[in-house]
Amino acid sequence: MLTLILDTSTSIPFIALTKNHHLIDLLELPQKQQYSEYLFLSIRNLLEKQELELSNLERIAVGTGPGFYTGMRVGIATAKSFAFSLQIPLISFCSLSAFFPKQFGKFAILSDGKQKTAYVLKGEHTESGKQLSSDLKRVDLDQLPQELSDCSTILPLPNASFENSLAQHLPYGKWLQCQPHLDLNALLIQFNQGFEQFEPVYSEL
Repeated sequence: MLTLILDTSTSIPFIALTKNHHLIDLLELPQKQQYSEYLFLSIRNLLEKQELELSNLERIAVGTGPGFYTGMRVGIATAKSFAFSLQIPLISFCSLSAFFPKQFGKFAILSDGKQKTAYVLKGEHTESGKQLSSDLKRVDLDQLPQELSDCSTILPLPNASFENSLAQHLPYGKWLQCQPHLDLNALLIQFNQGFEQFEPVYSEL
């Protein structure tokens, strides 16, 4: 099944093409205030690079946050428009679940929740693969040391002010050593959420 994956809700926006659970192509996008025109052009170029057309798509997957309203709104609107016009399934995924560490052990992916909070998604990387071990949580920064005490790797999505806040609550070296990277092969096995459960998670101002 040829799937277009897109996510414009985090500080690492991207689009990708997959087929039958295999990654075909991936493009990380620059952060822009005006995503709408640039996003459509990037999708078209990605398809043309693979000698494909929009009509070849069989499914759309879109990240639903946590993230900021403007970027997420454009990504979701684009995904819904494509799915409706092509009459193909639309599925959603937690944006943090696209990121996994290379290191083995228990990990947590973090993003800025604003108002002195963080969104936290925990999982474990073993020799048999990577899997999530909890649902998305919003945690007060003061509670992070306790919440993440069992994690050997902590991956905050890039955000200077958020990282400064984390440094006041977590041992700096524990998360500075590792940078998040997209792992869409791990993400693909999680695509079991239907359109009726489509609920974006907006970060508060």
